[in-house]
Amino acid sequence: MIARRPLLLGLASLPLLLAGCGRGEGTGGRTSIVFGEQRSMRPMGDASRVMEGAPYDFKWATFATPSVIFEAFRSGDVDVASSNDITILNAAANGVKLKIVGAMLGGLQKAVGIVVKKDLPVRTVKDLKGRKIIVSSARGGSGDNMLHGALREAGLSAGDVTISYAPFIDSIAAFKSDAIDVLVTNDPYLIVAEQHGGRVIRNGVGLNAGLALIVASDAALADPAKRAAIGDMLGRLDRGVDWARDHPEEYARYYARAFSVDLSLVEEMQRRTVFRMEPISPEIVALTQKVADGLVTGGFWPKPLDVRPFFDATVFQQKAPT
Repeated sequence: MIARRPLLLGLASLPLLLAGCGRGEGTGGRTSIVFGEQRSMRPMGDASRVMEGAPYDFKWATFATPSVIFEAFRSGDVDVASSNDITILNAAANGVKLKIVGAMLGGLQKAVGIVVKKDLPVRTVKDLKGRKIIVSSARGGSGDNMLHGALREAGLSAGDVTISYAPFIDSIAAFKSDAIDVLVTNDPYLIVAEQHGGRVIRNGVGLNAGLALIVASDAALADPAKRAAIGDMLGRLDRGVDWARDHPEEYARYYARAFSVDLSLVEEMQRRTVFRMEPISPEIVALTQKVADGLVTGGFWPKPLDVRPFFDATVFQQKAPT
């Protein structure tokens, strides 16, 4: 059993620059793997240096939004990607040829929440009836899904409130300037909102699965050399996750320095997030199916989706020794 200590997965929502990515021809004829992400897995991989010495060419490709990741995935410029459960499921449902090969469990439930201004006469989700709510994600994203679940839990429907959507940067700026008083957002912006007079009335615990998923393209998995390299890479990143969890102070300092983020913000994110990397198991498949079913219940999808065909449990089968 792996000890559950705080681990920062990454400031996935911060604006990022696209790192170079290519169509995967390695140097000297070596196999090449390109991993597309949003500063989620990369910080742990870089800080722990677990990818050094890999017997294949490995490159990170960092993107500002999940949609761009999966455009590169479709074109073959990215072999592997990581994102939250809903983003992965939406990509699969929209025809992206992928298999889920690994998962990060825990922590994300507390990293999304409904935050209101401190003096607003709103104590529970039920008190939101008749109010305008800004969601800092696209429709059907993790924050939107959490909000709809919270409304159902409180006996309300989406028709009882007015929901609008805005980018993370714009929505947190509006909250800080008192232009809006109810916001649904994710860390690190949730923490920033709390630091500027916000009060969280509901987070994702019990509503969101809190899964981050790692996927590989069908094309990459069909190549025996790439498939073997992806399996090795997942084992290395598993060790990187364990390293970050076992060295929280060193990892926090690395992250704050590498990405010019205030150390206190990083430390607060660590206090409320706990992660472990896991191979595919019946538990993960069941959790993902529950997320997919919730997208139907919430009105985001027109019909149910069986998620089982989107998993491959044979690529990453064994946890690293602890």
